[in-house]
Amino acid sequence: MGWVLGSVGVVLSGAYLVLIGYLIHPRWAEFKTMPMNNLGDFLGGAAGPLAFFWLVLGFVQQGIELRQNSRALRLQAEELKNSVEQQKGMVDIATKELNLQMKRLEDEREEAELRSTPRFMFTTQEVGTIGNGERSWTVEIANAAADCSGLRFNLVDSPMRVALAQVHRLTRGEAVVQRFFGRASEGPAGVLQISYFDVRGRPWVGEWKMTVATEGADLEINYMGEFRD
Repeated sequence: MGWVLGSVGVVLSGAYLVLIGYLIHPRWAEFKTMPMNNLGDFLGGAAGPLAFFWLVLGFVQQGIELRQNSRALRLQAEELKNSVEQQKGMVDIATKELNLQMKRLEDEREEAELRSTPRFMFTTQEVGTIGNGERSWTVEIANAAADCSGLRFNLVDSPMRVALAQVHRLTRGEAVVQRFFGRASEGPAGVLQISYFDVRGRPWVGEWKMTVATEGADLEINYMGEFRD
């Protein structure tokens, strides 16, 4: 666009100078004898419109360049915006992949925990009376999951006591018979704690809530939770 305006300016300026020459030519003899101050005034007056024309042409050219620069800046801003959105999309994808990987690792860890820890199943086999108002509950404790060792049995906030304080090892599918003695009546009978080592040698403590269902009836043992010792 700049070369077009320049060409137009040159052509019009040439036409203007030709017009000035055409007007001066009939009076060329008079023009040559003009005093210097008059000659300067004439040249200044003749060059004034030409200078003003080029000034206007310069403003037009500057306006065109400003519009072009503004358009280029808008394009750059749009490209930057698109780039930011693309980066944001990539970050979102990476975050989702990281979350999925973390969830997968957590699931694998939980699965490994389940494979390495036992699962105790309690079955009341016999309820009896041993005198002095005390009862006895014979309970089978079976291991339905991973092997464990170093089992210790402890009662918390319970009127009962256990016959078997510890078991050296309890493998998968194996069971041990435990007896509970006490004067527990219907209702809560305390908490049974079993501490043990899993197959990876890590110490754990599991807790089960004990409840006498009815007077002299089965002893219910319900899982509460496990934690690392």
